[in-house]
Amino acid sequence: MLDSQLFIFLNSIRQIGEATVRNASQPLDGLLFLLFLVLAALFAIVRVTSPDLISGLLRGVSSARHSMMLLNDGRLGLRFSTVALDIIYVSCVALLLFRLVGNQSFERLIWLFLLVVVFYLSRIILIIFFRIIFFPSETTNIHLHEILLFNKSLGLALLPLLAASYFTLFGEAELLAIASVLVVIVFIYRLIRIFSLMRTHYTYGNLYFFFYLCTVEITPYLVVFKGFLQPNLISAEII
Repeated sequence: MLDSQLFIFLNSIRQIGEATVRNASQPLDGLLFLLFLVLAALFAIVRVTSPDLISGLLRGVSSARHSMMLLNDGRLGLRFSTVALDIIYVSCVALLLFRLVGNQSFERLIWLFLLVVVFYLSRIILIIFFRIIFFPSETTNIHLHEILLFNKSLGLALLPLLAASYFTLFGEAELLAIASVLVVIVFIYRLIRIFSLMRTHYTYGNLYFFFYLCTVEITPYLVVFKGFLQPNLISAEII
C-alpha cells in the first residue's frame, strides 16, 4: 500500500517537472504562470492585511445597505489592499480577453492590458468630470463607489475561473459560456443597483439622468463590443 502511494507521489512529481520543462520552452506560458502567481500573492496579502475587506465586498454586492456602509466608512478608499484588488480585476479582464480573441502573442497581451487600463481609468475620469460640471458629488460618489465595488468583486470571481482555464483541462467553450454569463449578470445587476441608488439622491430631470447613464455606463461597452465584432480592425491596431 505504501509502495503504491509512494509511486503515485513520485509520478506526480515527475509530471510536474515535465510540465515545468514544457513551460520553460514556451516563454509565454511561463509568463502567464508567473502572472497568476503574482495575482494569487496579491490576493493572499489582501486576505492577511485586510481580512474584513473581501467579506465586506461580498456583503456590499449582495446588499445595497451594506454597500452604503462601505461607502460611509471609506473602506474602499485609496490604499494598498484596494489597489491590489483593482490590479487583480484589470489583469483578469485582460487575461479573459486574451484567452478569447485567439492569436496569442506577448505583444497582444501587453496591448490588451493597456486597453483595459485605459478603459477603466477613462470611465473614472469621466464620472469625475460629470461630478465637477453637472452632477452633485453625492450622486457621482455613489456611482463611482458601485463601479469599484463590483469590479473588485468580479476580479475575485474571475481569478480562479481563469486559472482553471489556463492550467487545467477546462475548455475554452466552457470558459466563454461561464465568463460571459457572469459578466453579463454582474453588469445588469450593477446597472440596476446604480439606477436605484442614484435616483434616491438625484434631483435633476429624467432626461439628463438618462443621458448620464448612457454616456458613462452603456456607450463605453457598446464601443468595445463593436470593436470586438470587427476582429480585423482590432488585429490591425494591436499587431
